[in-house]
Amino acid sequence: MENRNWTLLVIAAASGELVSPIQLQKALFLVREHWTSVVKDEFYQFKPYNYGPFCRQIYDDAESLAQAGQIEIVTASGQSWSSYRVTQRGLEESERVRNAISKIEWEYLRQLATWIRGLSFEQLLAYIYSNYPEYTKNSVFAIQQ
Repeated sequence: MENRNWTLLVIAAASGELVSPIQLQKALFLVREHWTSVVKDEFYQFKPYNYGPFCRQIYDDAESLAQAGQIEIVTASGQSWSSYRVTQRGLEESERVRNAISKIEWEYLRQLATWIRGLSFEQLLAYIYSNYPEYTKNSVFAIQQ
């Protein structure tokens, strides 16, 4: 399965709710870490960056999905970042793409999206930083103890 399809599935798993860039990055990072038997070596490659594991290709794929009408990129007033939401066309495509993964894997993605969206920015980074400390070396964000 193409990487951009994983990006679509994560955004679709949020059931029409907004997914922030940090949530999208960390969800796909956790997919890579937890599903080494499902995702291939060509899956997104993450490097330590300002807020932990980061892969620029995810943003490029999100842009591509937006151009294809499968997601929308939403910028809220007062925010310097955009969030992502699946469109009707994206839901239809995600249904087709879901055939490439098992029902258990889809349910994991849905639970992952719900869990990540329920965390604050700091809580999400605290989880990632405590479980994957090798990705904190370039961080510009310190977790308050």
